[in-house]
Amino acid sequence: MLQNEGGPSDTRNITRAGKVTTINIPQIADFFKENFMRIINIINLKGGTAKTTTAMEMGYILHHKYGYSVLLVDNDKQGNLSRGMDLYTDSGICPTARLLSGEPVQDLIHHDGIDTIAANMSLLTVIHRLTSRGQIVTSSYQSLRKARTQDGKPYDYVIIDNPPDLGINVINALMVTDDVIIPTKIDQWALEGLDIIGDQIAEIKQVNPGIRLAEALITMYRNTPACDAGLDWLHKHNYGAFDTVIRYSEKAAECTFFGQSLQEYSPRSAAAVSYRRFVAEYLRGTSQ
Repeated sequence: MLQNEGGPSDTRNITRAGKVTTINIPQIADFFKENFMRIINIINLKGGTAKTTTAMEMGYILHHKYGYSVLLVDNDKQGNLSRGMDLYTDSGICPTARLLSGEPVQDLIHHDGIDTIAANMSLLTVIHRLTSRGQIVTSSYQSLRKARTQDGKPYDYVIIDNPPDLGINVINALMVTDDVIIPTKIDQWALEGLDIIGDQIAEIKQVNPGIRLAEALITMYRNTPACDAGLDWLHKHNYGAFDTVIRYSEKAAECTFFGQSLQEYSPRSAAAVSYRRFVAEYLRGTSQ
């Protein structure tokens, strides 16, 4: 929201997420570009819920269908997103580890249409080093707001793929996040982990008031009594979930062997169609 009360004629007060920032009028365009970049955090404390697939499919659809610029950040030491983008290497200190160590973000981006900051096991080494030294910095990923495309423009979307834990790399990611999406497979353990994530977001909100839980995204959905019971459980416990569910498809596993997204490998598969509907729903929700 723009306000022009109480300041010189060449400045404006801009309110976002409860914070008021006073800036010079010539800087307004740059302010909006940087501050209305959306940073999406894909997280679940349980593995095997399609976090990486969700990050990759969102990135592909936002870029190729809607024309948005997208930066993918692999925040998981296993590097599955990096493998999916054909950028994984097991040697050297990976770009995400260097980001966590405070290096400039622009030096870490691989530019290739859908741009990527890649990870490998060296991320675990850096996490251990920082933790053992008591260097628990939670602002390392703030530089993602300054990330630029190859043309020097701010990204429209930054999508962070996280491991199933709450290490300092994940906390850093949450500190700069706008929207948290929780891919959730219908089983008791995945559903019960939603409480922990919700509590963590509530704590983070004290220092990052712009963070919001966009809702759970049901993945690998089948028309079975168990899946229906899981959906009933979510509604009963007042957990928000996207109307779109990602339907199960064997193509989701197959495409990883060919280094392609679902949208490329099998665009008519149930899962690929579901992801397109989900992204459309997400965009409607964030445009309101």
